[in-house]
Amino acid sequence: MDSDRQVELLVPHYYQVSVPEGRHHHLPLLVGLHGYAGDMVSMMRVAKGIGEEDMIVASIQGPHQFLSPPLEAGNTEKAGFGWLTKFKAEDSQARHQRLVRSVVEDVARHFRADESRVFLIGFSQACALNYRLALSQSGLLRGVIGVCGGLPGDLAHSKKYRSVPAAVLHIAAIEDQYYSLDVTRRYEEALRRYSNDVTYREYESPHAFPRRSMPFIRKWILDRC
Repeated sequence: MDSDRQVELLVPHYYQVSVPEGRHHHLPLLVGLHGYAGDMVSMMRVAKGIGEEDMIVASIQGPHQFLSPPLEAGNTEKAGFGWLTKFKAEDSQARHQRLVRSVVEDVARHFRADESRVFLIGFSQACALNYRLALSQSGLLRGVIGVCGGLPGDLAHSKKYRSVPAAVLHIAAIEDQYYSLDVTRRYEEALRRYSNDVTYREYESPHAFPRRSMPFIRKWILDRC
């Protein structure tokens, strides 16, 4: 007789944290999630540029590691990280939610971040996962920011999504080769079914984090602190 089984393992998950010097009491927390094949170091650079001296910033590394091929001849392979697999995707979604919650709790406990002012920002692959969390767990987040990514595929019909107090900001790239404006320009209407505070903006950029959006993202967060 053949059967599928599973076992549970405790494995480490990694993140970086940056606390402004001399200001570490009850600051807002910005949690950043990189895109497919990215890592916590690259996302930390972006998140710190947004948070500057007014926020504690954490950057989480995706749990699924793989070798990313070199971009140029002569370069060596490097490790890339992701958030989701097609095999039992619901397990990856649950892991993502537990991981974000655990990081928020850890930063609040050790660095006194304000758990009532948590903002979650994700690029590309992380966007839909972050929206799944924000729109199903009321009260966890003050705001969620999606950059160059998509919405949950089951957003229109799943009963797990509900109206939440969290604010939503979606940033789209005009030359994005993966998420066309024909699609992303419908996001605002879809997201307004779940949040009364939704902002949608576009920037001249390919599928990359538009650096010109960072001052606006920073102001958007501070306006909601």
